[in-house]
Amino acid sequence: MREAELLITCATLLGCVLIAVWRARPRVQWWGLVLGLGAMPLVVGMWLSRQHDRRRAQALAVHEPRDRSARLGSAWASAKRCQACHAGAHATWQATYHRRMTQRATADAVLARWEGEVVDQGRRYRFIQRDGRYYVDMPRYGTNGESAERRMLRPVVLTTGSHHQQLYWISLPWADDRPYEEADVLYQTRCASCHGAEGWQGEAKQLRKAGLFASAVDTVLRSEGHQALLPSGPLDDADRTKLVDFVLRLQSEDRLMQFPLAWLVEEQRWVNEEHTFLHPEPEPDRVETFQERWSNNCDQCHAVGATFDEPTLGRLGRSEVADLGIACEACHGQGAVHADRHESPLARYETHVAGAAEDDIVNPRDLPPAESAAVCGQCHAETWPLDAPTPAFRPGERLEDHERVVQFVEGPRPKWLTDAVAIDSELLDSGFWRDGTMRIAGRDYNGLTISPCHETGGLTCIDCHQLHGSDPNDQLAAAARDGRTLCGRCHEAIAADVAAHSHHPAGSTGSDCYNCHMPRTTYGLLTVIRAHRIDSPSVWQSQRGRPNACNL
Repeated sequence: MREAELLITCATLLGCVLIAVWRARPRVQWWGLVLGLGAMPLVVGMWLSRQHDRRRAQALAVHEPRDRSARLGSAWASAKRCQACHAGAHATWQATYHRRMTQRATADAVLARWEGEVVDQGRRYRFIQRDGRYYVDMPRYGTNGESAERRMLRPVVLTTGSHHQQLYWISLPWADDRPYEEADVLYQTRCASCHGAEGWQGEAKQLRKAGLFASAVDTVLRSEGHQALLPSGPLDDADRTKLVDFVLRLQSEDRLMQFPLAWLVEEQRWVNEEHTFLHPEPEPDRVETFQERWSNNCDQCHAVGATFDEPTLGRLGRSEVADLGIACEACHGQGAVHADRHESPLARYETHVAGAAEDDIVNPRDLPPAESAAVCGQCHAETWPLDAPTPAFRPGERLEDHERVVQFVEGPRPKWLTDAVAIDSELLDSGFWRDGTMRIAGRDYNGLTISPCHETGGLTCIDCHQLHGSDPNDQLAAAARDGRTLCGRCHEAIAADVAAHSHHPAGSTGSDCYNCHMPRTTYGLLTVIRAHRIDSPSVWQSQRGRPNACNL
């Protein structure tokens, strides 16, 4: 029931009660009138509260990614529809960290202690809860937040992560309101001749993704040199304010930006997110800077079916997802056709009786090794775009048909890799040990696919990992908890006398297959994990600086 209808209904009922009371005995009239009038503020208060809750929810919903599965004719079903028939699989998925990778910022999702304040690089961040919502009071971009005018109160819209650390996405301040229509006209008449009608392809500086703070835009617009270039003469204060707001929208495109602090789950404390990476100490930011945008590739692996509606001039774009977090269709493919076909119990029974083959739903266990590993590799790989755009990867396809998989090359490099390193100088130097082994967490596909166990033995991710019903911490299959058991399926002779092979007592850490052939030489999320390149220690590796099980 809408709020207006609720108010009318309550007022009508209250009026009926008052009429009935007035027709009763005088004593009842008096007390009834008092009670009736006393109830009026309560009814109005309830109505105003619901109005407030509705406006607050609508304000945040504007910034949340839209639901692709809700579109008419969408190929996406969403995990909600899968649950009806696959309750067991849905329940085991609910227990995973994959499910909680991205969530709406509710009390169930937010893990941080949301109170007090933190000072980082001389800037203060205050954490505030109001009416079940989470906010941060922080410096405006381009300032240190030293005065009230240089601070902003932003709502937290989404969370990412729940295992080792949690990140938070806040809505950009200029995303709250619609742009001034006159600002469109103002930009076209005063700025477009130099900067281009869409903020790029003009003779002057490109404004799209320029990363300019409001103060920088304002300073440029005030400068005498710039004022002299403007058609129709200098700007007044009102027009300059409109243009600053317009340029901020023009260059940002997105609605959500990462909050600069990360919450460490185990240590229960805040840190600057930049300091969770292993690299030389960066120069501290002198002012509050722009962070990662949600739709700048973050959404591709932290949600399902993510897409982005490009912005029109001065209006922000909008993200769409089929599911927040890593859900059913990330691994099993788009499910709307399957769900439509099997919603009817009769249709499900007919399929069962006929022994019909499975339809378009993908089971990674039934795929060839390369395609099976690619299901995980779509997110757990270091890749580079192909020269020509390709459709988005779907489970069951080869990853290499959609992206180039980056590997360390010591000798002459293919042109695409040379060009990639020219764009990202740290692509190989930071990502790989000099023997070619990936050393950054979350890129396990790069290591697996150059391992003999995969190339010739057909080993794939799900030989070791079980996504449903396993311990969420590592999602290891039962058979993979002991290297001798798993590896012994192919290496029977070695498993029969492992001490003779390892030169360490059976049952010791030195005789654990994983410790020698998958040592913990990969770093990420403030911890080390096993390399997923399965190989044997050698002098050649040590000469190239990669640690092994003996010297870790």
